[in-house]
Amino acid sequence: MFKRLIFSSLSVTVSNVIVRFSVLILSIVAAHTLDVGGLAQFTNLMILYQIVSGLSLAGLSGVLVKTIAETDTVSERIEYAKASLFIITCLSFLFSIVYLVIVAVIYDTLTFDAVIFSISIIFGALYFGLVSTAQGFLDFKSHLFSSIIYTISCLFCVSMFYFLGFDRISLVVLLANIFSFYYLIKTNKKKWSCSFREQFKFDFLKVKYILIPSVPMFFSSLLVMPVMYIGNFVLTHYATSEEVAVYNLAFQWRNIISLVPAAIIQAFLPYMMKSFKEKTFSKHMLILYAGAMFLIVLSSLFLVNNIHHIYGNTVIGYEGVFNLMILTSLIASFSGLFGQYFLVNNSYLLCLVMNVVWAISYIAILYRSEMVNVNAEYVTYSLLQAYCVLIVFQVVMVVFRKVCK
Repeated sequence: MFKRLIFSSLSVTVSNVIVRFSVLILSIVAAHTLDVGGLAQFTNLMILYQIVSGLSLAGLSGVLVKTIAETDTVSERIEYAKASLFIITCLSFLFSIVYLVIVAVIYDTLTFDAVIFSISIIFGALYFGLVSTAQGFLDFKSHLFSSIIYTISCLFCVSMFYFLGFDRISLVVLLANIFSFYYLIKTNKKKWSCSFREQFKFDFLKVKYILIPSVPMFFSSLLVMPVMYIGNFVLTHYATSEEVAVYNLAFQWRNIISLVPAAIIQAFLPYMMKSFKEKTFSKHMLILYAGAMFLIVLSSLFLVNNIHHIYGNTVIGYEGVFNLMILTSLIASFSGLFGQYFLVNNSYLLCLVMNVVWAISYIAILYRSEMVNVNAEYVTYSLLQAYCVLIVFQVVMVVFRKVCK
């Protein structure tokens, strides 16, 4: 069993890392091709896209994987998969519109990049829905290969665009989502075609069964995602474009480092039946987490020592922001480990409470001053302090839970 967990965890972790690393490469290319103002606006739109696209799947992915994995028959699994894809499709269209509304409010206009990112939300959500379904079927290879296709698509398209002098990098994200989504459709066509052909309708009771445990997680992310963007909003209104661009570039590394617990737990969820939860989480999960974090620390040290070679002149004088963001990301990853502990044990409401604590802490710390001399380092340091407050709260909750048992 442990060997299967190692393979699954490595597969899911590598899949998630290379996808986010592809997006990171796009931000690096943007840093070398766009001026400071254009870079600030593009990275703002990209981070908002990442936040809203995550919001469209909030709470559903983990519940979907667990629900499908715990279902006995293949036909029932497919029914749950169809119900989940219906929910994800509805949410993706809704939040693509929300994305456009937010951009219109902030910038008073809709740019080409904003429209492309809004379409990417739909394809990205459907792609991730299929990935979660594949994990529920214990098909981790599909996730890995689709992530490789996503990465290859990103690298190929951005290379072609760079060679042709075409700076619409947002199109790369859309094309990568479409290609990887198409691959998953083709891969699972034989597995699902009979069921979809025989009965495209599905039982709405299964929609309800998936939605009910997802509601606390959904509202949890509904709170966290917008609060996460407050830092960008504050910098956009109180700092220079250069500060905004540097913060956004550093924030992409947070997206990679902090995903480790979530990526590993996605591999564990199909195996985590009731009699297996605590032992698996407390032992195997910590071993894999420690190994992954060791590699991430080494990668972070490489980043710190080569920051100028990676981003060029844009980051000169802002090395401290990247160092602080890396530290923040490591702490956020450790906090995420506690969060996944409560997720595994079905403490969905407590997950919501934890995110409320984090959101209130971040807003209070961020707005503790009169917004004078606000810069990227100030916002990053506020984020770091908020995660420290959250970890203290999480430790108290873990101890309290153990005592109550």
